[in-house]
Amino acid sequence: MNEVALFVSNPATRSLLHIPTPEQVRQNVNADLKIVFEFLSSEEGVWKSNERRFFTGPRDLRFDMPVWFNEAIHLISTCSPHEDKSMPYIVSYNYENGKSTILSVPKKARRGLHHDSCDMGIFKWGKVTNSTESICLVRLLKSAFTVWVLTDYKSSSWRRIMKARVKALVRSREQNPIVSGYSVLNDECLVFTTENKVYGYNWTRKETVEIGEHKCESSKISIIPYSNTLRPCGILSLPSYYVDVVSPYGESSPSSSKVLPGSK
Repeated sequence: MNEVALFVSNPATRSLLHIPTPEQVRQNVNADLKIVFEFLSSEEGVWKSNERRFFTGPRDLRFDMPVWFNEAIHLISTCSPHEDKSMPYIVSYNYENGKSTILSVPKKARRGLHHDSCDMGIFKWGKVTNSTESICLVRLLKSAFTVWVLTDYKSSSWRRIMKARVKALVRSREQNPIVSGYSVLNDECLVFTTENKVYGYNWTRKETVEIGEHKCESSKISIIPYSNTLRPCGILSLPSYYVDVVSPYGESSPSSSKVLPGSK
């Protein structure tokens, strides 16, 4: 029988803290899919669930890149042309009142959905310390990045801030770069990985920096942002394959990321 173990990790100290696994997860590892949100109370050390109906829409949702914004968790749908004829969308779910709503993706982001290379992801935009927090949407299509920022929540209005081909970003560093993962840090940097390397692109400076090699033998890479703190988190040691991409432009930053093998 497969066992599920949950941990909270601190990449800065390379430590792990074991947290309790919900009973229904432990007992029904291979059960049919049923979306139920459970939140862990750090003070009580117990999971609390909300059984209210969660509207997911006609497409599958991606749970590998949730964004907490406007007192709700946001999940983007898949954009595969083989899955459904409907357009991709973003679902928000407010745990307190149980309400779920649909946000539209930018109109221009819907173009090219018929192409197998089309991939979309959402990320947190802005820093916690200011009032410019929002949602950022990244589309990768035919080896080109396009980035939008949500400017009006109620009307689902977006503003495009970047469009560039991957070859133009890496230049002569690689001949035929294939993107294996990407993420957005704060509101200033697009971090992406190719088969072997990690890059950071600052759209304000229009500058690309080669951060290093990730040495992850996987075609899909997950880039996990975290708060750079030395706060203890358990006593278990983490593996040593993390690639530090803190402040790729030589300046201090409240956020950083680690590159991990993963899947979409």
